[in-house]
Amino acid sequence: MYAIRYDAKDNILHFSLAGLWVMSDVEKFAVDILQTFLTIPEERRGNHSTLSDTAAFPVQARDVSMALGSLMDRSRALNTGRKAIVVGSMLNKLQADRTLSGPDVRTFLVYEEALAWIKSPKSATEPLDAREPSDDDGPAVGSERTDRE
Repeated sequence: MYAIRYDAKDNILHFSLAGLWVMSDVEKFAVDILQTFLTIPEERRGNHSTLSDTAAFPVQARDVSMALGSLMDRSRALNTGRKAIVVGSMLNKLQADRTLSGPDVRTFLVYEEALAWIKSPKSATEPLDAREPSDDDGPAVGSERTDRE
């Protein structure tokens, strides 16, 4: 159902989720992830990155999804580090991108890309909205758009 481990060298909390869950699974996961969180050295706790591999985690029942969302909201209040989420399909990525936003959260289809982003240095100029820009976003602040573009 899940695996959790803390990588002290890179200060990353890794977890993977799989299968269809019921509320008792969420409750056990919440306890286990808190126990693992408490093993992180206090001086690094709250500034660690999180890498969540949900590629084998299908769409869940509404109560499970809401409980996991609430758990993520609470964890975001305790941790300012980056959060990378690996999903199993483009549909899951679109759903995650829509519901899990923020400068410290990104979703990926490829585990290695998520790990590379987690390990990359944060830039002092990293945009507040760290998602990849697209042409649909309109002109960037300070830029002009003309009919010739």
